[in-house]
Amino acid sequence: MFGYRVPAPDQAMLISGGKSSGTPFRVVTGHGAYVMPFIRKVRFLTLAMCEAEVEETCVTQQGISLNVRAVIAFKVGNDAESIVNAGQRFLSDQSQMSRVNRTDLRWPPALDHWIDDR
Repeated sequence: MFGYRVPAPDQAMLISGGKSSGTPFRVVTGHGAYVMPFIRKVRFLTLAMCEAEVEETCVTQQGISLNVRAVIAFKVGNDAESIVNAGQRFLSDQSQMSRVNRTDLRWPPALDHWIDDR
């Protein structure tokens, strides 16, 4: 059928253009949707598990310098709000999702007393 698009099982289809109900685009997961050519644009956002490697230099309260390396596994949530937020931030370049720096991380409050910026 002309204009009918279906996302892969691990993708969200983001439809922009035309009228929207409070969000910048319509989110479709798990089924297809008819997209009017030339009026609406379709982009796909991966919902698969991604990994990012983080390396950080920390200083403990005892003054011991540590080089901490970790691998973070993450994915975009399946709810529409999470998909819209990820789409607005990463849709133009999805390879940025695996580049993480310390300002992107939310440290648990219990670890704040262990970590001191150098």
